[in-house]
Amino acid sequence: MSAVIGAVILRFGGLPLQDFLPPLIFANIGNMGLPLCLFAFGKPGLALAIVVFTVFCIGHFTVGVWLYSGSANFLSLLKIPVIYAVGLAIVVLLAKATLPEWIVKTTELLGSFTIPLMLLTLGVSLARLQVMNIRRAVALSLLRLGMGFGLGILAATLFNLTGIARGVIILQSSMPVAVFNYLLAQQYQRNANETAGLVVISTLCSLVTLPLVLVFIGV
Repeated sequence: MSAVIGAVILRFGGLPLQDFLPPLIFANIGNMGLPLCLFAFGKPGLALAIVVFTVFCIGHFTVGVWLYSGSANFLSLLKIPVIYAVGLAIVVLLAKATLPEWIVKTTELLGSFTIPLMLLTLGVSLARLQVMNIRRAVALSLLRLGMGFGLGILAATLFNLTGIARGVIILQSSMPVAVFNYLLAQQYQRNANETAGLVVISTLCSLVTLPLVLVFIGV
C-alpha cells in the first residue's frame, strides 16, 4: 500500500520512482524500531518487532534492490543473518525443544548487546550524512512518517490486532527512513545525497512524532 501511495505522489510531483520510492517504503524498523518496541512493550513486543523486521528485510533485499538496480536478486536473501536466526527459532519452537542452559544464557547475553550497538550504529551513520535540498527532504520525510502511521493503523484494523501486536505494528510503521536506503542508493548510484537528507530529516522529525505515536497507542 505504501508503494502505491508513494508512487502516485512521486509521479504527481515529477520525481523519479527509483530514487525516492524505496525511502518511502522501507522504514528504520531495525536501529530505531527494535529498541523502541523493547522500551514500549518489553520482550514480548521485541519478539513481535523482530518478526516485522524480518519481513521488511526480505522486502528490502528483494523489492528494494529491484527498485534501485532495475533487476531482482533473490540470492541476496542468503546474506541476511536474521532469516537464519528466525528459521532456527521456528524449528526450536515447533519441536518444543529445551536448549541447554549455557546456550540460553549466551544468547541472552549477546542479545543484550544488540540494542545498544544498533543505537550507536544509527548515531554514527547519521553523523556522516549531509542534507541536500532541505525543502524536498522535509516534505518527503513528513510523507513517510504520516503515511506509515496511517497505514499502521489500517493494518492493525484490517487484521483485528489488539494489545501489544497492534502497538508494535503501528509503532514500526511510523519509523523514519531507513539508513540502508542510503547505502543501496550509493551502491546503485541513485541520488544518494538526497536519500541521505531524507534519512537525517525524517529521523529528526521522528523525535517529535514518535512520542506522539507512543501516546496514541497508550504507552
